[in-house]
Amino acid sequence: MVSECKMLANRRNALRSTGPRSEAGKEKVGLNAFQHGIYAERMLLPGESQEELNFFRERMWEYLRPAGPVEELLAERLVAAAWRLRRLLRIETEMLLEDMEKAVKRWQWQSQKGLGMEEEAPTLGGAVARNMREGNTYGKLRRYEYALERSMYGALRELRWEQGEVKKGVKAGRQQGRNIRA
Repeated sequence: MVSECKMLANRRNALRSTGPRSEAGKEKVGLNAFQHGIYAERMLLPGESQEELNFFRERMWEYLRPAGPVEELLAERLVAAAWRLRRLLRIETEMLLEDMEKAVKRWQWQSQKGLGMEEEAPTLGGAVARNMREGNTYGKLRRYEYALERSMYGALRELRWEQGEVKKGVKAGRQQGRNIRA
């Protein structure tokens, strides 16, 4: 564990760091954390586009504007959770289409065999209800979605807190500097 004295010294040193000054330099440094591709390889599944992930990540980083390693880590967590949530929507759509297709095939087969079934064609609601009775994969999907949302909003909350603390620290450091010089 880092001592209180060491932590304060680190914070004072961080306040003196100017980082890149030009907009081009700031943009280049802001993208450093994901140019190596380590996270991208783990985040992509077959059928997903590296270009789409890169575009998504760049847009998120432009919006979040992380500064420093802690903020970059939180921004990366947020990007990963948001990407997986997007994937989840695609999975849900594919599951619904598949369940509906199975229900239609079952209905067609039963109607061809004259097996005393309902007169109406299956509905999406009926297909979902059948799935929930047989294994409830939609309930599992909802739990996964909820966990991803919690992770995403938690990372966003932490990132906003860090960004607020950095601004407070910079402001306090500037005020301290003025007091010392006065």
